[in-house]
Amino acid sequence: MTTAEQARALIGSFAEALNRRDASALASLFTEDADFVDFRGHWLRGRPAIRDGHIRAFDGLLAAGTTTWRDVTVDDLGHGLLVCHGLWTIAAHEHPDGSHVPERQGVITFLIESTADGLRIRAGQNTEQT
Repeated sequence: MTTAEQARALIGSFAEALNRRDASALASLFTEDADFVDFRGHWLRGRPAIRDGHIRAFDGLLAAGTTTWRDVTVDDLGHGLLVCHGLWTIAAHEHPDGSHVPERQGVITFLIESTADGLRIRAGQNTEQT
């Protein structure tokens, strides 16, 4: 498997963890010292904060719905670094409280680095398109 394929698999694992509402699995995809800015602009610093931020999201807006990727690009920057951009969609669905949630779309950027444990996300920025 090429490094680009490994990066795409990592991004796939991110969506799978979102769809399972598994904050620990999602956080494990990041380096310990990672930064992640979620779609609401919260800056989560470090793996524990990324986990805790997603636990809160899974109790709220991300409590339901399925995330899919419409497009993912991977660019190898050299020196063990890759940058990935992905367009995501969360299909319209019913929220656990019974309210209707319309389809949502956005773009996410990841800086991925090669570590002793394989590829991990070092930084991410998620932006919802309105």
